[in-house]
Amino acid sequence: MNFRYKFVLLITLVLSTILMATNSINAGWWEANSIPVPPGTQEANKETRRISGSEFEFIYYTSTQDIDALKQFYRLRLPQSGWKEKELAKDMGQLQGVQIDTGMLNKTLENNLMFEKEGETLMISFMPAGFSQDGRTKFTVSKGKLSLEKAPSSDDNLIPELLTKPKKEVAPEYPGAKLVSLSEQQSSTQATYMTKDDIEGAISFYKSQMPGYGWSLAGEEPVTKADYGDTTKYDISQYCPTCPKDTLISPGSISTWTAQLKFSNAKGDGCRVFLSQTQASGKASSALNMTTIVMYYEEAK
Repeated sequence: MNFRYKFVLLITLVLSTILMATNSINAGWWEANSIPVPPGTQEANKETRRISGSEFEFIYYTSTQDIDALKQFYRLRLPQSGWKEKELAKDMGQLQGVQIDTGMLNKTLENNLMFEKEGETLMISFMPAGFSQDGRTKFTVSKGKLSLEKAPSSDDNLIPELLTKPKKEVAPEYPGAKLVSLSEQQSSTQATYMTKDDIEGAISFYKSQMPGYGWSLAGEEPVTKADYGDTTKYDISQYCPTCPKDTLISPGSISTWTAQLKFSNAKGDGCRVFLSQTQASGKASSALNMTTIVMYYEEAK
């Protein structure tokens, strides 16, 4: 995968992480006087993720202020602490041998801010206006080291791995899979993992390993290929300098398979394992080739 496509995907993954795991993670605060918190803003959750080999701290906030007011606050306050706002599209365009579609990057960063200070990157990502039912603005502040010097060594490194681990070990963790989302309640747990392995291998693993944790297979939905019926084709050559001109891709170029396993134990608890594998054709889309595993555990009432 070429540098440009991979780096844009990396930025997108970092910024889109606000959509994951909004109901768990240990609470915490930034160090005193490190990152200012706007008036009318409360911390909801905090988590640490590893992205492209670097650790990022994510803090999720809700605020009574709107997005424009919050952007104005950070653009005023952060430079006072030495943070410099980055024009990512412009900076990327200056890298030797890298072609940038600023329109694509601008769309990616439309509702976000990026700052840099002493080798660290600070990103502030806002959910779209109207997303929250309570009328409050939801956004996240993430901080870590993000290098513009080279592309990640592999597509697997682009997965935003959550470093928090489930408190209850109710089922085996798929070898090498990366935890990307976690929600733990008193009597239930939902965890989402991602792996580059295929769906059949994951199914075989859970069928063989779940009995060791006291589970018995209670039901199964076999692997089924999804058919979206969209034949529209899109030219991606402008986003992939190494692809031939007028390279076309359509949803039909991305194949999706799904399956589900249902388990129960002697206490009447339930554990469902949802699996979804995507596979895209073409070198430029190789980062999309992975299997998502959603584990949902619920204690008997």
